[in-house]
Amino acid sequence: MRNTTASLSVAGFMMQGRTNAALAAIFVLLAGAALGGCSSSESKSPSRGRSLSPADFVAAGTTQPALATNPATENNNPPRTGRVLASSDVNVTGPVAAREGLEDTTTTVAQASTNATPIAGITLIDAKVGDVNGKPIFASAVFDRGTLTQEAMGSRLAAEAKRMPADRWRKLADEAITRWIDAFIEDELLRAEALGSLSVEQQQGLFSFIEGLQRDLQREQGGSRAQLERNLEATKGLTIDEWRRRQEDIELVRAQLIDRVYRRVNVGSRDIRQRYFQLFDEFNRPPLATFRLVVVAKDNQAAVDGFAKELAEAASFADAAQSKYNLNKRDKGGLELRDLSDDPAKMELFATDKLNEVARTMQTGQTVGPIEDGPAQLWLHLESVEDRKRSLYDAQLEVEDRVRGERAENQRKRYINTLRDRASISDVSNMVSALMEVAEKRYLPAAPAAGSKTIQTTPR
Repeated sequence: MRNTTASLSVAGFMMQGRTNAALAAIFVLLAGAALGGCSSSESKSPSRGRSLSPADFVAAGTTQPALATNPATENNNPPRTGRVLASSDVNVTGPVAAREGLEDTTTTVAQASTNATPIAGITLIDAKVGDVNGKPIFASAVFDRGTLTQEAMGSRLAAEAKRMPADRWRKLADEAITRWIDAFIEDELLRAEALGSLSVEQQQGLFSFIEGLQRDLQREQGGSRAQLERNLEATKGLTIDEWRRRQEDIELVRAQLIDRVYRRVNVGSRDIRQRYFQLFDEFNRPPLATFRLVVVAKDNQAAVDGFAKELAEAASFADAAQSKYNLNKRDKGGLELRDLSDDPAKMELFATDKLNEVARTMQTGQTVGPIEDGPAQLWLHLESVEDRKRSLYDAQLEVEDRVRGERAENQRKRYINTLRDRASISDVSNMVSALMEVAEKRYLPAAPAAGSKTIQTTPR
């Protein structure tokens, strides 16, 4: 029992931060004496063999000096054999003497030298810029790692900074960062809302679904978990656990949007009909004629003959129109698009009369040429005529999708605004400003100061 008390006394003293060396030594000696008192009881155990006694630590021929005993306890504590510490070996003291000098101790704080040279050019490359319901947003997530639906934008901003003026880059970066923050807030609010509404059965179903996704992905990449881990690290910079958490978050956001937004959007036949007639001109545009025109210099007979030969051997006129001899939109195969808003016989489809005369009477798939027109030899091909008129019956599915999408977007915005009103979110403008400061330091071209150092902070 004395052993435990002595040990706790030392530990308690050290935990209070007192570092008086003399007093610590006294406590250690007292603890050692207490430990010595426990050895006699352990020596009685037959399973431990012979226990060491104090006499084993006494050199041969050493005299054992006596230690005065307290008369009050002499009869109850018989004298022990072995070496006993004499007064010359240790200074015996009491609690009052042990505290002596503690009241007079002082603490001295070392002062930094005024001649110290500061580190020049320190750059903070990661920083916490805000919170969404207690979840921190770090600059490294915005520029290096990305989140659920947002790709990291660091590489893009770095590339744009090299090719555009600084003021234009700042405008682009400010808009991109603002969109990124808004998307992060939306994802986090939806994820938290979905997670809080899941039943135990739904949580188990989500876990099983993610397990299935992992098995499928692992099977596609050879069936080895180690191989999957390497591939995820190489392609996405993620461990398997990080990938799983990201997939869980994606599914939670998707489920919440389906439950609270998309299922609540209804589109009826009357809505479709009204929108169709609002967009009537869009669904009833004039036919579109697709021509291919090749222009070859007339005075270059080798070019004329060369194209004629290529046209005869080509699989299609579009292929032949990419010939090196063609002087008209070679990279696009001589493509010429014309809206047939009127009777083609009355329209001016091309700039020259000869070409117009030919174009007005052509049939789909027909090729005419060579046509001598001024300094050029021309070949004209009518590839197709697209009828772009669509009835309500033909367009109804597209119209429904458009109406549903617009209503879902409006419903989503209202729902997100409701979540934002009751959430704890750092000021968005302050977060954007902080991220802009980091982006400018990292990506805008600037010569680093001599002796500059970079500090990497780790998110906690």
